[in-house]
Amino acid sequence: MRSARDALAAAIACCAVGLAPGWAEGADEEVAPALSHARVPVASFFDYPRIANIRVSAKGTYFGLVRPLEDGLVLAVVHRASEELLKLAEVRGRGWLYYRWLSDDWLAVQTFADDGTRESNVVRLAWNEKAHRLGQHAIALPTYFDVVDTLPQKETKILVGGSRDVGRIDLAKLERDGWESQFTRRNIVATRPDPVLRWLVDRRGAVRAAFVREVEGRGADATVRYRIDHRSSANGLWHRGSRFELQPGAGFAPLAFTEDGERLLVATNRDRDRYALVEVDPETTDEVAVVYEHPDAEIEDVVMDADGQELLGVELYRAGGIEYDYFEETFREYEAQLSAVVPDRTLRVTSVSHDRRVFSVLAYAPQHTVRHYIVDTEAKRALDLGPTFPALEGVALSPRTRFTTRAEGGPEIEAFYTVGGNAPERPALIVVPHGGPIGPRTEDGVDPLVQMLANRGYAVLEVNYRGSGGRGREFERAGHRQWGKGIEDDIDAAVDYVVERGWVDESRMAVVGGSYGGYSALMSAVRHPKRFRCVATLFGVTDLPLLFDHPAAQLSRAFRDLRVEEIGDPERDRDDMLAHSPVYRAAEIEVPVFIAQGGRDDRVDVEHAYRLRLMLEKHGKPFRWLVLRRKGHDLAPGRATLEMMDALLDFLLEHLGPNGPPALDSLRADAA
Repeated sequence: MRSARDALAAAIACCAVGLAPGWAEGADEEVAPALSHARVPVASFFDYPRIANIRVSAKGTYFGLVRPLEDGLVLAVVHRASEELLKLAEVRGRGWLYYRWLSDDWLAVQTFADDGTRESNVVRLAWNEKAHRLGQHAIALPTYFDVVDTLPQKETKILVGGSRDVGRIDLAKLERDGWESQFTRRNIVATRPDPVLRWLVDRRGAVRAAFVREVEGRGADATVRYRIDHRSSANGLWHRGSRFELQPGAGFAPLAFTEDGERLLVATNRDRDRYALVEVDPETTDEVAVVYEHPDAEIEDVVMDADGQELLGVELYRAGGIEYDYFEETFREYEAQLSAVVPDRTLRVTSVSHDRRVFSVLAYAPQHTVRHYIVDTEAKRALDLGPTFPALEGVALSPRTRFTTRAEGGPEIEAFYTVGGNAPERPALIVVPHGGPIGPRTEDGVDPLVQMLANRGYAVLEVNYRGSGGRGREFERAGHRQWGKGIEDDIDAAVDYVVERGWVDESRMAVVGGSYGGYSALMSAVRHPKRFRCVATLFGVTDLPLLFDHPAAQLSRAFRDLRVEEIGDPERDRDDMLAHSPVYRAAEIEVPVFIAQGGRDDRVDVEHAYRLRLMLEKHGKPFRWLVLRRKGHDLAPGRATLEMMDALLDFLLEHLGPNGPPALDSLRADAA
């Protein structure tokens, strides 16, 4: 007879999900075998995660998961006790799907096909103990909707809404009488004349506030303002809140009502450098009290309870990594219980049952790929759902070393040095500037490009230069209008740091980057003609004025104003922008250039690549050219990315020389 574990693995394999779960109890897991430093195919790094978006139901009876595939997504649910699996939905191509638990056995499922069609369903699950089978009853709904609140205090009732109204739905009546009985005007409990970004419900389940976005004017002349409409009770009269604008880089996210129902809890960095959690007056949006702020860490996200009403803690970015600060002493105790069941790993809670007994968690350990677990803290058992990337199981991921430095006259910056266990004593260095440049950042974790390069024996340097996210608005503003200037000074300072300490072979260095990182690679070749052996630009910017021909810059004044603030004015600052555009400095580039671009790139138009190629040809400069017609602005898994990475590795091997045995250096994506 097959075990439940075998049955689950087989069932999920039939659904193209491919789990191989296993139970762990307490801290008695077997000791894992030693990790391998062997080189692995490129495809192992640029693969789809085996499972994602795992969420437990209200009582933890079930959990849902999504399986990304090369040609779509699959949604499945699992009955936790028996490990029986049921496939619920799938989308193909570039479609998307979303699900949310409404109760312990009800969930909402919405699919978005790549042709623009949408489907909305609510699904009731039923476990047949006698037949040992999981069944479903799916009810198709006539319209797309958002789940506003699951109303746990009202049994089978939920609140659903669109951009202008909210209705109360009784799931039991919906199942019995059909959608016509519920999607009626008499079930509407709130309505507003302007588009609502977020509806807010108090602890009693009453819709009491609406975060509204107003747009005045059209196209490039449009002005965006916000307000909070509110009322004192479920049946009270609505009051229009005071309108306000948000400056570039400022955010304002209403989360929930306070327990007394008088104020709103908001995450915002309006009028401050870093995000804080504050209580605001709904009428004026003035801050009344600060709930939480951190002096040297940025709030990345909040941890709410299963109902989305109570604040449990915050997710922080500090010193290159993610940390959690939980407010409740009881939740800290849960954290300790989780660690007792899944030891020696840093755990991130992704969902929790209402009684806070069953958790879904991501488990991190140095040099290991991330694993998924369903943990029952009362039973002290963990269902191991396996690694996110099975092809990297047993492979020693290369560790990052964080350090800080600064360019002359610049702010202190952080950088990350990554080197694998198979690297020579003084490896060749590849600098990998991140994209953006304003807002994105490098942080501790598994980056496929970095890990692939380190696995090939290269040392990799990443830099959170001025303008990077995670250190407040002032640090981001320090990167404004610093394309090819202060940002590059910060990158140079980090390169100097590792060179001066003898960590790398200074005679074998290159720069590889995507988007802004591709621009940075080209500017590094312009600024330092003899320092690097080669550079590679992946869908990189080459012509700064050309960025203002982007459709968004033509149609949106706010978008154009933001680019002017971050880059410069294409009319008043044209000479300076031309002087810091690689395409107009091509004559100064003395090293080979690898140019890779996607034909479907909607952020950096392919024209940037063609203009660079034209100027390099004009000046007789060596380059390698690769345009992939179906590729966008990303390194997402797929054949196009593998083709790009193979060509990149060949280019680096040609100009930096081998870091190990030739057979290993040439290990390609198609060698899997």
